[in-house]
Amino acid sequence: MGIHPYTIGYGLILTVSVYCIAVWVHGKIPSLLTSPMILSILMVGSVLIGFKFPYEDYYEGGKLISWFLGPAVISLAVPIKKNVAVLIKFKKAIFLGTFVGSLTAILSNFWLFYAAGFPPSLVYSIVPKHVTTPIAMELSKIMGGDPSITVGITFFTGIFGFLTVGYFLDRFSIKDPISRGLVIGVSYHGLGAVRAMEEGELTGAIGSIAFIITGTITSFITPILLIWFKTIL
Repeated sequence: MGIHPYTIGYGLILTVSVYCIAVWVHGKIPSLLTSPMILSILMVGSVLIGFKFPYEDYYEGGKLISWFLGPAVISLAVPIKKNVAVLIKFKKAIFLGTFVGSLTAILSNFWLFYAAGFPPSLVYSIVPKHVTTPIAMELSKIMGGDPSITVGITFFTGIFGFLTVGYFLDRFSIKDPISRGLVIGVSYHGLGAVRAMEEGELTGAIGSIAFIITGTITSFITPILLIWFKTIL
């Protein structure tokens, strides 16, 4: 019996090889469009579609990469530890910023897509898109949305923020690292925290703590707001 090309080793090799190529291309042609994250997705997708390999088989080989997400998220605590004094000093601003940001995100997501005439299930699928995927999926289930749609929209939100948030912050002359970290962490969950890390340890620390607090706050206030949402939809 032959070895399927996407057993454990091949999925891992494909993922790592594609990412290395994407990093090299981005080094030669630095641009938002050549971001390693975007190029990797496009190249892996093209290989799977072009050679008609099932995603499930690829994932069996590439899921080791997913396992590293756990340690990667934990590593976000490193800049937090290094900047504890700053976090304590600005704790009120950080908490208030994440609370207002979380509330604004929930309400704006709801009203924007409600006003656009989207069906209730789709509105509820979109509302939690600013928090990390596991939390967004659970909130989507609670509200009556479709978790599969929520996953896609949440992922797109993170990718969009990762690629464009620096441009918009610069465009509006937001230079303060604490302000930048709050905006990125509140709006673009885990990928936002990674993007904040690229700007420096302080911005990364603020982005990481904002990403964590936003998920917690959103988990508490969304079910409460759902009571009100149900009277509208």
